Amino acid sequence: MKFKISSLKHSMIAMLFATALILVTLMSTLWLLHFFNSQDNMIKGALLEIAHKSESESVEQSARFIKTSKWHQLPIEIRRHFDRDLLSPNQIHHKSDRTSPLSRPTESVYVMLITKPDGKVHYVAHHFKEPSNAPPQNWFETPEIQAILFGAFALSFFLMMLFTFMYSATKPIQHLYQWARQLDSANISSAPPNFQYKELNTLAQIILDSLRKTEASLKREQEFVRYASHELRTPIAVIRSSVELMDKVEKQWEEKSHNAKQRIKDASLCMAELCDTLLWLNKAEHSQLTTQSVALSSVLHSEIENLSYLTQAKNIEIQIHTDSYKANLPYAAIQMIAANLLRNAVQHTHEGVITIIQQQGSIQIINKEYSDNYEHYPDKSGFGLGLMLVKRLCRQLRWDFRFEKTHGQFRASLSIGEPNLILTKGLDDVLCEQSAL
Repeated sequence: MKFKISSLKHSMIAMLFATALILVTLMSTLWLLHFFNSQDNMIKGALLEIAHKSESESVEQSARFIKTSKWHQLPIEIRRHFDRDLLSPNQIHHKSDRTSPLSRPTESVYVMLITKPDGKVHYVAHHFKEPSNAPPQNWFETPEIQAILFGAFALSFFLMMLFTFMYSATKPIQHLYQWARQLDSANISSAPPNFQYKELNTLAQIILDSLRKTEASLKREQEFVRYASHELRTPIAVIRSSVELMDKVEKQWEEKSHNAKQRIKDASLCMAELCDTLLWLNKAEHSQLTTQSVALSSVLHSEIENLSYLTQAKNIEIQIHTDSYKANLPYAAIQMIAANLLRNAVQHTHEGVITIIQQQGSIQIINKEYSDNYEHYPDKSGFGLGLMLVKRLCRQLRWDFRFEKTHGQFRASLSIGEPNLILTKGLDDVLCEQSAL
């Protein structure tokens, strides 16, 4: 079953118009009732004054007023409008003749049956008849017409104010609609404009925050794919080279075959840990990384061995100085940082020396390029995505990382402290991403 979707603007106009029409009708009716009640009370006061002014039993008559103690003594023009038996004591009774419901009365008759404390009864009447030579009246002079005109004017004024209000209210709403439609990744970081009303500004901020969260989620997914493809290249290369070696040595080389299998196993475990770390880094909710006892020297030597496929075609000397320092660290994170920094050094050194110094929780990697044309080598993913990933990991783990680039030399310094394993992604990560891109 399909429901018809109505317009909020049209519904509000219809509701307010109906409310205004009812209010104007009630006010106009109240005004008419008040007018006629005031007129009746004025006549009633005059009739009572005439009845109590004189105690005479005879007929007394003045300008359009008559007083008598006998019903039959009233003029026939008055008596023909009323039934004597239906008259209530001390109550005013009124009859009018009109040519139309909205015209002025051509004849009006008022009668009161007044009973005095001594039991005497008097009839007091007022009779008005429009003269035959009276000038024609204007159509708008009757109270009924004036009440209708007043209601029409009040309703018109209300409608004018209503449309003015609706225009002033719907214009910023339309502005909000157009602004929300043109939001995209290029302008989502800009502050929302002012929409004149506090509620609309709040709604715009809610829309913007929701889109920013969606955009951040999409970026995290995209970065995960980029990080995964970037980080898994080395383990995949190790697996491929080990499989090729196994195909060559076959069964007669048991020891080499065993080493190749061990490298495959280590590389697969490395890929699993890398995926866990990347998932941890890209999750928006709180999560934890497990720690284990890690020897930094072992991690560095292992990663240098894994990068041997990059150093074979280059004239590079690697000097490594380590100690026996161990600490409880997230292995996948420290392995990822070391792999990126060492890969960066190898990729950006074509003829020179790479010096690796590890003392306690401090690691320095210095690569010195001897070739004069090092600046012409292409700057690939080594100092792009890899460096951005290292910065994000270090910021998240609260490790101090510094990178310096001078003429022909790159220096990366890492100081490892107690890791912050709870993921609290915030402004620092965003600033890190922007500075690394």
